[in-house]
Amino acid sequence: MKGIKKFMFLWNLIPKKEKFYYTVYSVISIIHVLIFLYLPFLYRDVINLVMEEVYLSEKVLLYIALTVIGYLSIKLWSLVNIFVTEKLTKEVLDQLFRTILKMDFKKFNSKDPGYWASVFSTDVSHVSQLFNDFIYTLPAELIMFSVIVVILFVHNIPLTLVILVLLLLITLMSLYREKKIIPHYHVALENLRKTSEKLNSYLKGMEDLIHYNSIKFLEKKYIETFSNYTTTFKKYLFKDFFNETVVKFLNEAGKVVVIGIVLRLFIKGNFDFGTALMLITFSNICYNKAGYLVENLRWLQSFPPHIEKIQEIVDSPKILDQFSKIDNDNFKELILEDVTFSYGYNAETGENNVLTAFNLRIQRGEKIAILGASGTGKTTLLRIIANFLKPQRGKVIFKDTRPKVGILFQGGRYFNRTLKDNLLIVKENATEGEMLTALKKAGLDQWFLSLPKGLETKIGQDGKLISGGERSRLSIAKLILFDPEFILLDEPLVGVDEGKKEEILETLMDFLKDKTCILVSHDKNLFKIVDKTLGLKEEIYNG
Repeated sequence: MKGIKKFMFLWNLIPKKEKFYYTVYSVISIIHVLIFLYLPFLYRDVINLVMEEVYLSEKVLLYIALTVIGYLSIKLWSLVNIFVTEKLTKEVLDQLFRTILKMDFKKFNSKDPGYWASVFSTDVSHVSQLFNDFIYTLPAELIMFSVIVVILFVHNIPLTLVILVLLLLITLMSLYREKKIIPHYHVALENLRKTSEKLNSYLKGMEDLIHYNSIKFLEKKYIETFSNYTTTFKKYLFKDFFNETVVKFLNEAGKVVVIGIVLRLFIKGNFDFGTALMLITFSNICYNKAGYLVENLRWLQSFPPHIEKIQEIVDSPKILDQFSKIDNDNFKELILEDVTFSYGYNAETGENNVLTAFNLRIQRGEKIAILGASGTGKTTLLRIIANFLKPQRGKVIFKDTRPKVGILFQGGRYFNRTLKDNLLIVKENATEGEMLTALKKAGLDQWFLSLPKGLETKIGQDGKLISGGERSRLSIAKLILFDPEFILLDEPLVGVDEGKKEEILETLMDFLKDKTCILVSHDKNLFKIVDKTLGLKEEIYNG
């Protein structure tokens, strides 16, 4: 039941177009199964015809045609499956990327960078592969195995029971290997790790060992710890060899026993020669499918952690879902009442508070600049208004409704993806026309025409592949595309050449007409875009 829930989570994660593909895919997989189940029956008839010296017939041609079609279609769908797996991987990556962008910062920061790297590299690829195997490979193989068992049962019950008993023994041996033998291998690896660790620690003090003539001491320690590894690894090799030998013996002995039983029944006249060969073929397929199913069902058990990690991210609380409930038309003013914030919370004493009982009112359409030395909490204030941080005391009130809030932080925020991807993060359903219009309004139309791949051009991590002026203009283009009512600007011209600042400032002023804006900057050139200024007293925390 738990596995089905995990599968349904993945199913709900993919778009409708891919769902249609997988539905068709599952139907075709069943058709493949029916073809390969029918082929041994045709083979039986062909053999019987050959025994009667009838070499050309419709059944012979049908057998050849179905064999060719079956194998060619498998190859074709395997190639298509590779393409769809890549597409599904991209879909999952995009959904995770958008989810993380909206994730609560405490939740995001609670995981180290290695965790996020493993999610995007390992977990996503595993889940995509698992999904395809679940849809196509395992159900098809399970259906084929079940039908073959029924066919064998109908033709001869004792033969079927012999096959099932042998398969049960092989399965039990496989489970025994997993539970009792593989742990020896892991213990051996751990002993090897400890041996290497000890050896490395002693080698760091090699000069002392030589000085005090303690090389024999090192040899003794190394041989002592290494012997633990060799003893455990020998035990693993012996048991694994014995288990593998028994499994191979049961496999081969089972096939010989089945052939013997079938040939005996043929000699007694219970079957014709074609049926005898058909039953031998089915029994061999049955062995192969059973081994495949056992291995893959065991393989499936390693996947729940990968799915759970992705599910945890997708289902995590999102602080930016507020934007789905915005109303620009009815917004009147922003009110901050006694806002107190400390990164090391001590609001009672006020010690180390970034903001203490801070009050602010800004009417719709007003533009103000907040002044203050470094560490007075200017950036922190913007983060509180944007709902990235929660004040320990006080209220942030948007009257009468919360408007769409746009943010432009120092240097902008860019991802190591294409120009198009960076713009779609702002507005995921934006058309190319809307993106090009935003770029033109931001003064990037000529720059865009110079790009070799247009919107598919990669801009690098943090926009390192483009200039400071282009990054600032691109940040403005993102704001234009987002079209917020309330805009927060935090040092928007940082890193821009002096010669370019005036052009970018004119673009910014044109965009901010009829908008509400709070500006944080040390650049006095920017003050011309605001109506008034507000000072913050100096605090010791670098906000």
